[in-house]
Amino acid sequence: MASVGDAIDYAPVTRAYRRWLAWALAIVLHLAILGVVASWTLSPEVAERTSIDVVLVSQPAQQAVDSDSIAEADQQARGDSEANAAAARLSAADQALTAPAAEAGELTPDLSAAPTAPLAAVVSANQGEPSPTRIDPALAQVPALADPRPAAQAGARDSRDPLGQSALSLRQQGEAATLAGEQPGEARQAARAAAEARYIEAWTRRIETYGNRDYPAPPHLDGELRIRVVIGRDGQLRQAEVVQSSSHPELDRVALATVYGAAPYPPFDEALGELDSLSITRVWRFGKGNHIGVQ
Repeated sequence: MASVGDAIDYAPVTRAYRRWLAWALAIVLHLAILGVVASWTLSPEVAERTSIDVVLVSQPAQQAVDSDSIAEADQQARGDSEANAAAARLSAADQALTAPAAEAGELTPDLSAAPTAPLAAVVSANQGEPSPTRIDPALAQVPALADPRPAAQAGARDSRDPLGQSALSLRQQGEAATLAGEQPGEARQAARAAAEARYIEAWTRRIETYGNRDYPAPPHLDGELRIRVVIGRDGQLRQAEVVQSSSHPELDRVALATVYGAAPYPPFDEALGELDSLSITRVWRFGKGNHIGVQ
């Protein structure tokens, strides 16, 4: 039995014990951290929200009527009504035109009612033997009857086409007048006026082209003047004068030089008839850039 007063033996804490203790605490701490991390449930990634546009269209209770179908039906109905009206008019006109033909038909003799016995050959038979045909000499002298039907049909056609006969008559009269060289006074004057207009138009184009090309005016001047020109039947220039000046003597001289320089002009053709001379009065406009306009 040990005495109470015996001394207690304590194991010394050395560096090795401290190192092992530190390693043990570190291992325990790491295991605890790993356990917490392993047990921790990661929250799922939130998906990006996408928006969708939805358009609500109400379905009609009754199908809409196609406007094109309505228009087509309307046109067909209008066309049918017009066709019916035209058919009625044609029927009435046909009845009116066939009435004279019917009257002409009443006047046509009925050839079927004519006696055919006198025209038939008299044939006799002797005991079944054929005998030569004998023709009555009196019947041989009867003249042949003309068929009146073509005349009646021609009369009916004439009564049905009065407008065609009138047009044909007018056309024949016009052809006869043309062949005879006869022409109404008004038509002759109109043809001559048209020929004069064509000649003046050609003369105007020639003056514009010739002046812009060969007789340039000062580019810094512009103005308007009126010139009167007299051209003979042979195309020679008989007279040219400035009726209204442009207030620029240079422009007046250029215009007169253009008229004289473009001469002689084409002689008159047969459409102008016996015209001896033609007087032309036109307005000249000199614009910027040496452009001549004749009106």
